Amino acid sequence: MIVEKTALATESGCTLLRAVGFGSELFGSFVLTSVNVTSPLATKHLIERGCRNIVHISGDLSVESGRERLQGYRNAHKKAGLKVKESNTIEGDHSEETAKRILEKFL
Repeated sequence: MIVEKTALATESGCTLLRAVGFGSELFGSFVLTSVNVTSPLATKHLIERGCRNIVHISGDLSVESGRERLQGYRNAHKKAGLKVKESNTIEGDHSEETAKRILEKFL
């Protein structure tokens, strides 16, 4: 499964760095990638599978990578002819506590 996902990401032009064992109880291990590619790619993937209520929790929007992730999310919606629900775009701060608090509102 990881090999398939890694192949998909690298074929899409992503640079991958797998942070083994550097996760949390909520998120587990994760992969750091180029946000210019992965944010719209992940959103497109969800849209293609019929998802229409996609929530985007950004990082700090005063940081360029946070703004780029949000823009990728918006661009994928636009390309698919869908409007972004502004209530589904929430600014986070990269902390586990904030992510849990935000997720609890949607679950």
